[in-house]
Amino acid sequence: MDGKNLNTAFPGLENGSPSDQIAHLITKEIIPNSSIFLDIHGGDANEDLLPFVCYYDRKDTPENTKKAYDLSVKSGIQYVVSYPYTLTSNEPAKYAFKEATQQGITALSIEAGKLGTVQKDNVDLIKTAVYNMLENSGNYVTRKSKMVNQKSTVLLNQQDYIRVPEDGIFYSELKSGDKVKKNQILGYITDEFGNKKHDIVSQTTGIILYKVGTPPVNKGETLFCIGYNE
Repeated sequence: MDGKNLNTAFPGLENGSPSDQIAHLITKEIIPNSSIFLDIHGGDANEDLLPFVCYYDRKDTPENTKKAYDLSVKSGIQYVVSYPYTLTSNEPAKYAFKEATQQGITALSIEAGKLGTVQKDNVDLIKTAVYNMLENSGNYVTRKSKMVNQKSTVLLNQQDYIRVPEDGIFYSELKSGDKVKKNQILGYITDEFGNKKHDIVSQTTGIILYKVGTPPVNKGETLFCIGYNE
């Protein structure tokens, strides 16, 4: 209704536009009454995304941070992403689970889904992760059987964001989950007539958490997010 993205509207405004008001309600009524806040997302319509669970590494609330990490591991999702937390108490959090972290609540987010379609494996992954978190936080009775990801957990505590240098058409043979090396050419951007304008080069060695998965790109957008462990 207002052309805004609720995912970037926090903490919201009581008398703002509809997205602002929804964010304000969640900020004032739901988050403060939560002991654990779980924010579930699919990738954007143009985004090729590797499923992962994430949290903010807030150093001054170590118990909450450890609980978020433990629940991330218990979720059964293989990739666990830890974001640095540098937000002051009066800065807008922007994201729902960052708002919860700012309020001193144990908060996590699940990211699974991509390219504007529904994938049954990602739906099942999310459902299993939620049940695992509920069970391991003492909020759900143990089920007779549950699916657990048998692959070992991969922790990625640093991120490198590669931005689109200029409007154009993006080409890349890489996909989310691919491993890349520092100085590797990840793809390139042309103008509307196919003239190459920019090579896209990785600044670090890591794994592609998400990337733009459709050809048109706009200057300043996140083209790649490379996760790695420092």
